[in-house]
Amino acid sequence: MLEHQDRSIWVRRDIQEGLALIEKALHLRQAGPYQIQAAISAVHAEANKAEGTDWPQIATLYSELRKHIDSSIIQLNQAVAVSLAFNPEDGLILLEPLAEELQDYAPFHLDRADMLHRTKQNGLARDAYKAALELTQKQVEREFIQGRIEYLGDNLS
Repeated sequence: MLEHQDRSIWVRRDIQEGLALIEKALHLRQAGPYQIQAAISAVHAEANKAEGTDWPQIATLYSELRKHIDSSIIQLNQAVAVSLAFNPEDGLILLEPLAEELQDYAPFHLDRADMLHRTKQNGLARDAYKAALELTQKQVEREFIQGRIEYLGDNLS
């Protein structure tokens, strides 16, 4: 997950070059889906730490992106951004219509679990992590999810 990455090892020179290109593209005032996606990446890259991410701006950019591409994955990403920018309850509301379509998509369950945990619904969060675990093949991801399940097993209040 992005918030667990060590941003100190990101190549700042490459990030600065990318940011300059995005800035140039946005000045053309014809932002399409690629420019908006690049702007989302730029906002992530500009933050030295995950806590410094400008989530309200990312939520706004996803809203703009949905005007061009309104896929369930973009809606999921918007829900995550909204949950981090404002509150997890709003993110959960945005997830509800995606539940059936994304029931076989592990990131949906991971994001839902995180939002549920942040709303102190730890039993439901643990169940969502278990659903994600069933859909996950990569060992590193499985270990992370298992750790979250174990943590929540001890913290169901």
